[in-house]
Amino acid sequence: MQSAFYSIWHLNIMYSSIEVQRRAEVVQKCFWPLIELAKSGFKIGIEAPGLTLEIVKSIDNKWLSELKNCIQSGMVELIGSGYSQIIGPLVPAKVNHYNIIEGKKTYQELLGQAPTLWMANEQTYSKGLAECLYDHGITSVVVDWSNSFSSNPSWSEAFEFSPQKTLDSKGRELNVIWSDSLAFQKFQRVIHGEILLEEYIDYLGAIATKMQNQEFPPSFCFYGNDAEIFDFRPGRFKTEPELDHFTEWKRIFSLLEQMRQMNFQFVLPSDNLKHTYSPKTLNLTDAISPCSIKKQPKYNLTRWAVTGRFSSRINQQCFDLALNPKSMLSAKKICELWASDYRTHITQQRWDAMYLELQNLWKSLPASKFTENRSTTAPTETVFPVSKINIHTEHFDATLNPLKGLSIEGINLKGESPFLGRLPHGSFSRIDLSADWFSGNVVLQLPGKGQETDLKKVSCEKSESQDKVSFDCSVPFLNGTILKSIQFDKTQPCWNQRFHFRIPSLPIGSLRFGFLTLNQHELGNDKLTIATHLGGTELEYFEIPDRDFDHGESASSLVSASQGFGMTEGIIKILTSRHILTISLISSTLRPLAMIENKMAREGRFFRLYFTVSEYDETRKEDWDFSDQTIEFHYRLEAL
Repeated sequence: MQSAFYSIWHLNIMYSSIEVQRRAEVVQKCFWPLIELAKSGFKIGIEAPGLTLEIVKSIDNKWLSELKNCIQSGMVELIGSGYSQIIGPLVPAKVNHYNIIEGKKTYQELLGQAPTLWMANEQTYSKGLAECLYDHGITSVVVDWSNSFSSNPSWSEAFEFSPQKTLDSKGRELNVIWSDSLAFQKFQRVIHGEILLEEYIDYLGAIATKMQNQEFPPSFCFYGNDAEIFDFRPGRFKTEPELDHFTEWKRIFSLLEQMRQMNFQFVLPSDNLKHTYSPKTLNLTDAISPCSIKKQPKYNLTRWAVTGRFSSRINQQCFDLALNPKSMLSAKKICELWASDYRTHITQQRWDAMYLELQNLWKSLPASKFTENRSTTAPTETVFPVSKINIHTEHFDATLNPLKGLSIEGINLKGESPFLGRLPHGSFSRIDLSADWFSGNVVLQLPGKGQETDLKKVSCEKSESQDKVSFDCSVPFLNGTILKSIQFDKTQPCWNQRFHFRIPSLPIGSLRFGFLTLNQHELGNDKLTIATHLGGTELEYFEIPDRDFDHGESASSLVSASQGFGMTEGIIKILTSRHILTISLISSTLRPLAMIENKMAREGRFFRLYFTVSEYDETRKEDWDFSDQTIEFHYRLEAL
């Protein structure tokens, strides 16, 4: 049986490290060789955002005409990704729909067709993004195999060699065509001269042997990544391989010719859907990895959410511009501002231009206001530090601890044990869980240093109206203060918590806050579920497995976290067998990412949900201005 190999070449003229004046060079050195590759009989897939195609048209319209001819003649398959390179699981459904609609329009206008196979930008796939694609008639998507397979040890290796199925957040079926992180990294290394050709040929031979034993016509994606890294160096890393007299595309042509001599057949990615096969319906995401990504864990969702030059800030401003009904921005402009490249290794020149434009647009919006009515009653008393502050309302009881930064000692519905709060030292026999675990607190972790927390003795102001009671305090923190407020509704099982950061300069580190530590007796041995949105309109439900994991665990010495929930419609829910806790983001100058930690112990499950607005990786450049940043959540606890 002849082995079918396919490739998907990602084109992005907005690549973060490429200055505007070098774009023509990229087209000449990196995009034109792909046309020659296709004309030489090596069928390929090309994926490019619509914005990239528009820019290339203004630089070299001849290249775009050649691409169109290659697509029409069947030498190239066009693969869609939208108008802009947007990270779908981090943006509201409205923006994902904009991106798909404007992308399809641009593909149709410039290339005469809208593709039926799409690839998630940066291969960050979620069920919510799949939902948006399906709504626009797109039922085939490219997903990274390596990460999905590593998260699902029960899968057969054979699944990689033919298309499979998956379900979106509404339960609708999509075709899955695989890319492979390990495979494209191997290809890059041999072309960059980092491994020997003989080693790579042996690797291909081993793949071909596995393919021969398959029940259905096999296929394999030998490359599925950037085109801009061959015979061109963006200058992003000091460790980038040195250019060797522009021979890399010659190596690619030579290698593919050798593969052809090995009796490998080059096909278009969608050709694999033409064969008769029996696909499995696979679940590609779970609570541990709510978004499928590409490459190693250090390359994860946090790099576009809460690192970069100030991603949590610009993300919230983009949310405001996209969702404010008075915003006059075009759909294309909204999509462009959401481009992932502004959130990673963007050059200073391009960052300055983009940031100035974004600030001017954002400042033109009406001033944001808290959507919850906060009491305007003057403080009725000052509460000096005491061991506990007890609050009793019609629906629940709560206890605050001013000796520990006004943290939440416990909250429970009337007549019940605490749902969340503090777990004192020794609650668990596991030595790594033997500390005190708080709720409603803030923790800053600087690389190589001890933690800074807000668990300090405070006095607070109490304010009370007919339907609400509030407590406010100021906590010294780092080189500034945090103003904390917690407000309880007297007539409903609800409360608000507000964090106002007045820190002139936030160093590079992890700033996590709003911890919600659940009572292990509430959890028992029953099912625990998280529900939120990841780019779609439907809630995605994630059952928490009985195994240890922590989204905030360092992925490497340079990367402080590994996963998170985009919470793209501003809601996340915790569901136990007896209760639902709904957390809503009601006002914010920073866009938080939600994370969970889950550990199993003899005494029960240790579980906490928390938020982050600052993490670090190789994209983090400088300290951030936290002198006036506010985040407020609304909580509603209900019995089932």
